[in-house]
Amino acid sequence: MIRLENLQTVFDDFTLGGIDLEIAAGEYFVLLGPTGAGKSVLLETIAGLNRSCRGQVYIDSREVTHEPLHRRRIGMVFQRPCLFPHLKVYDNIAYSLRVSSLKTRQIAQRVEEVSKELHVEKLLSQLPETLSGGEQQRVALARTLVSEPRCLLLDEPISAIDAAGRDVMRRLLKSVQRKHRLTVLHVTHDFEDALALADRMGVMNQGQLVEVGSCDELFSRPKTHFVADFLRGGNLFHGRIKPAEEVSVFATEHNEFILPPQERNGEAYLFLPPQEIVLSREPFDSSARNSVTGKIMHIQSQPGARPE
Repeated sequence: MIRLENLQTVFDDFTLGGIDLEIAAGEYFVLLGPTGAGKSVLLETIAGLNRSCRGQVYIDSREVTHEPLHRRRIGMVFQRPCLFPHLKVYDNIAYSLRVSSLKTRQIAQRVEEVSKELHVEKLLSQLPETLSGGEQQRVALARTLVSEPRCLLLDEPISAIDAAGRDVMRRLLKSVQRKHRLTVLHVTHDFEDALALADRMGVMNQGQLVEVGSCDELFSRPKTHFVADFLRGGNLFHGRIKPAEEVSVFATEHNEFILPPQERNGEAYLFLPPQEIVLSREPFDSSARNSVTGKIMHIQSQPGARPE
């Protein structure tokens, strides 16, 4: 549904360089990356908001690189709802339909369907200023979906909502995407969004698409130093892989780790997923083939975690 070929653009002093990406019809694709990585610039270029670009953008097998936004049939939701403050919720949702040739009865039917789907049907007579942040964002999503876009571009639509509202919004997004078989490209900095929503995900850095894969592949088996450090915040060891009988050995300055046989030898990084690490004050018997000593330097509590 969305295909990018060597997509490049310059925005102020930022360069988006040579992006190649394919997103299948009906796929929920999440794009992660640090602030300033170029995620929003890429999204806006796909939408046609950044017109000075090179390369090609295809939507549903049709090149739309230099077509205006309204001809791409793309729905877009931003971090801020951007609702018309002087219009009631009903009129905000119906806005795009009123510039079409639809009759009043058809508009009312479509607004009713979408508002029920996003649980805002009881808010139709209210002004945006009376709504919570989560309610405003659901109205913004309803306003986008009412025009039946071919694909949906989301630029951090959940980040400004409180924790409870984020959970509700994630469930609604996934439900809507599945029901309508929408192709979704969702930009976020929240790992929970990716884990809860993504069929596949990608990681960007400094205007480049660094790595693409399933959540399990990128979180558990990252291929690059940057992705491992960004997604897992460390647990990276620098050393060398050395062949041994029936196994390989990864040697650091202070420890050695036994690995399954590796095709490569020499300098490398070893990434340890946090869920694979067991801490103990004393050595103990287990099926783990590696046991190393170290010192705990810092403890950071996680929401919902129980102290041991």
